[in-house]
Amino acid sequence: MGESGPSIALSAHENADLNREWTVTANVTDFAGSNCPPVSCSLTWEPAPSRVSGHTAFYRFNTAGLRTVRVTARDLLGREGSTSRTVNVINTPPVVSISQPTAGATFFVGQTVQLLGSATDLNEGPDPGPGAIACRWTSSNPSDPGFPRTGCNTEVAFSSTGPRTLTLSASDPQGLTASASVSITINPAPANLPPSITLGSLSPSTPNYTDGYRWTTRLTAPASATDPEGNTPITYIWRATSFRPGSTAIWRSNVTLSTSTTSGNLDWTPSQNNPSNLIGGFADFGNDCFQGQVVRLTLIARDSLGNESSRSLPDIKVYQCTLD
Repeated sequence: MGESGPSIALSAHENADLNREWTVTANVTDFAGSNCPPVSCSLTWEPAPSRVSGHTAFYRFNTAGLRTVRVTARDLLGREGSTSRTVNVINTPPVVSISQPTAGATFFVGQTVQLLGSATDLNEGPDPGPGAIACRWTSSNPSDPGFPRTGCNTEVAFSSTGPRTLTLSASDPQGLTASASVSITINPAPANLPPSITLGSLSPSTPNYTDGYRWTTRLTAPASATDPEGNTPITYIWRATSFRPGSTAIWRSNVTLSTSTTSGNLDWTPSQNNPSNLIGGFADFGNDCFQGQVVRLTLIARDSLGNESSRSLPDIKVYQCTLD
């Protein structure tokens, strides 16, 4: 029957993402080189995994750096064999982006300016990630009131004219940071002011999928505007910009979804209203279509004299191609 114990070969990726599940599989053979199933060759893992399924162990590491996993197989006659595997646990920096304001935008003193961005981290939040983390805004002008400012979707008004650079930054719990910046200019207030927009939240607030919506989903959001001088009627225009799947490259820019002089409310079902092929299909992107497209929805309110202002919803992802 031979004298040697079981032999083990471990199969696993050399890197593991911090706070994400990493798997390692033990392929066990007996002294004769035959497969040895768990019922005949039991396994002991060190350190203990979060769970085990057959010869596969599942780990989740909460600190970065090198870790060593060791496994010992014991056959029915008590003979043992063991081996180990080193894995590099990686903490990835956050990813930040700014949707509003756009580069080169101009505003006036006292105008409410939307600061809209996102900050995510691959290693935070529920599986599979990435998860949202806190946003922090700063201004290059030290006299600007209200900075630093927190929140990924917030508003601010500037009290002085001139150029300034706004920076959105985010830090993960391990201290890694990322930032993005945009330069804007503040001008003196005009004689006639544009409408002031009130924009509610998108519904449904919970996506169909982990990170986005089926393109057959009806998306709504309440919105309205008032004009300081009463220059009515106010015209509402919803526009959308979409991006290529898995990319920051623009696919379609400022596509008009609807125009109204009575209501600013959003009511959009992508599959029923897809102008300019805003949401592309398999013929456009191939297999990348299954990644979904990021879409930015922006409301423009224009008074009867042509003065306008805008507000955007936080970016969403829309899926035309799915495997349902």
